[in-house]
Amino acid sequence: MRFRERAAAVLLLSTALAAAGCIDGKSRAIPPAPTAAPPGAEVFVYVAQARDPDLGTNGGAVSVYRLGDDGLFLGGPPLATQTVVNARRLARHPELPVLYVASANQILAFDITGGGLVSLCGAGGGLAPPCATEPRPGSNPVDIKFLRNDAGSYLMYVVEQGGGSNQDTPTRLAAYELGSNGELPSLASSQAVTPDATFFQGAEVTPEFAYVGDTGQSHIVRFPLQSDGNLPDVPPTPSPLVPTPTQPDPTPDPTASPDPSPSPTAFRVRAPGKIIQAASDPGTGEAQTVLYVVVQGRRRIGAEPVDASGNLPENPTSESNTRGIYNSIVVDQFSNPVRIYGAAFQNGQVDSFSIAADGNIIDDTLSATFANTSSYPTGLSLLKFTPVGGAPQRTLFVSVGGFDRVDAYALNPDGTIAELPFSSTEPQNGTFPADVLVYVAE
Repeated sequence: MRFRERAAAVLLLSTALAAAGCIDGKSRAIPPAPTAAPPGAEVFVYVAQARDPDLGTNGGAVSVYRLGDDGLFLGGPPLATQTVVNARRLARHPELPVLYVASANQILAFDITGGGLVSLCGAGGGLAPPCATEPRPGSNPVDIKFLRNDAGSYLMYVVEQGGGSNQDTPTRLAAYELGSNGELPSLASSQAVTPDATFFQGAEVTPEFAYVGDTGQSHIVRFPLQSDGNLPDVPPTPSPLVPTPTQPDPTPDPTASPDPSPSPTAFRVRAPGKIIQAASDPGTGEAQTVLYVVVQGRRRIGAEPVDASGNLPENPTSESNTRGIYNSIVVDQFSNPVRIYGAAFQNGQVDSFSIAADGNIIDDTLSATFANTSSYPTGLSLLKFTPVGGAPQRTLFVSVGGFDRVDAYALNPDGTIAELPFSSTEPQNGTFPADVLVYVAE
């Protein structure tokens, strides 16, 4: 369901369109939001199975499960599975039934029409456009965001940590221009880097800027976007095979360190991790974008409002209390009050906190699942669902690495979360689920 079609759900969501900037009724920025399913809709849950999320270069897959009409997982194995080396992040095209999967070294695309799972290259699959970007050994992609440019085309922004098996691969944010049917290009059209970057881990984009969390440098770097949504730098391209030139070849060396992006601005945050955006109503009559940042150095989630110039405050305007390092965060904009959820990887539980109308986190509103330090929750996905013959309900799906399954937790009307799941997929031994995504078949 498109972002604009959910706009009337709650105040935060309706004001997000104004904050993001709209063109022809569509939002340019794509903040994460719950998926809403009408009664009787078919709902499918996709799971990234990393197997070895830190070092794995062999094995891994993406699988799909179907929810029953009662909102419970159907028993048995997945409906379909596709091999993806060390799959770790999932993202859906903002409008199309196309699923993007971050593997160890590249991004792959699958057609998920009707709950399917077929490569955009066809039944035989492939590792080149339109179903895959060119492999970049050591790139280690870990986060994916989208933006619609003035021309109506979508760009996909990928956070690449770099390092890994190829220490010469720099950390960067890369922009890929998607085709009209969601096709992937071979190479990024632009990138953002800094000469001292060490460990990009999360990012968020607005129509004017890209904000990237550098965990190693303990700051969020803001890069200006070009009018078409591209990032400041053009990636270097390989030199063609030509006779020895009589003068220096001006073609950039692809193995050389990239030139720094022009005019980046750094905002101090202690070891920022994942970043998501939402909109708030600060009481001024105009919506304000808020970045919610996993502050790993403080084991908290921080709220960073973006001012009219795109600047962040010197310190978070609010924080959750000290809990854990969150592998994934998501905002439930259907809740009243609005709440934010975090998958506390080391603590083995999911935490949630209320968010005030001005976007600030209320730190004494903790609601959490039962803690099991063997579970390793990794990814989160929200669904508003009406079972056949039942009342509307909201479900938080959690990929659980230590248990090799996906759990479904019931959310109360006020957004607080049940301690224990009410439904789970059957364990797939040795898979280590790293992310989960809900899709409602149209």
